[in-house]
Amino acid sequence: MATTERERIERTYKKVKEKHPDVTDKDELRRLAVRFDVTRMLFVPAIVVAAAIIIGVSIHWIYPVTLTLICFAIGVPRALIIAKKRFYPIPKVEHKGTLTKEIVQKDANEYRKKEDTAFRIVKAPLWDKENSGDSDSDSPWFFFKFRGYDIPFRHYPGNMKIYTDAVIGEDYYVVMSVDSPDKRMLIEGILRKNTRIIAEEYHPYVLAVYKASEYDVAEELLEFFDREMEKKAIHEAVL
Repeated sequence: MATTERERIERTYKKVKEKHPDVTDKDELRRLAVRFDVTRMLFVPAIVVAAAIIIGVSIHWIYPVTLTLICFAIGVPRALIIAKKRFYPIPKVEHKGTLTKEIVQKDANEYRKKEDTAFRIVKAPLWDKENSGDSDSDSPWFFFKFRGYDIPFRHYPGNMKIYTDAVIGEDYYVVMSVDSPDKRMLIEGILRKNTRIIAEEYHPYVLAVYKASEYDVAEELLEFFDREMEKKAIHEAVL
């Protein structure tokens, strides 16, 4: 699996602290982390540009060199935008109305290609995600954390905007399948805190995810929620 966003952030801060051991201010560390991340993203392209210039000048290869420089110039602000999103994340909120049983069943069944899918819903923060620069797939992994367990999800083929807009720490409603005895035991075990970590092979158990900030919750949907969050969900439903 590709490097995750959290791993990249932690490695960057580690490198920055090693290079600047006297810096303790969080804002300054973050600024240095952005600069380090941009430098890392542009390191290989810079080598390519330098090589193109050397070769181009020696054989009067002007137009390809100019094109290479233009591409690099475009890549610099793009790298800066990516780095700032990584270290200065700002959640994008678009209110999408009320989350209903029909919406969840439609999305779940579309993913599973089944009808009348049985499911449970928990509210969990986005703990980590695959790194955009390292991922070789258009369906990167998302990882949610619930009661100490990892819940992986991979179901957004061809829509990288959902990936780039996802901010670590944001709360989501995570819909998990319980349409078979083994899945029901696993999910209920998580709710009782007595099962092992969900590994990647369990990712089909997650049917859909929704940003909690973007939806109210229909009361008819509350019976599918983990009991401990019913009161909170009811409060959100009447806002």
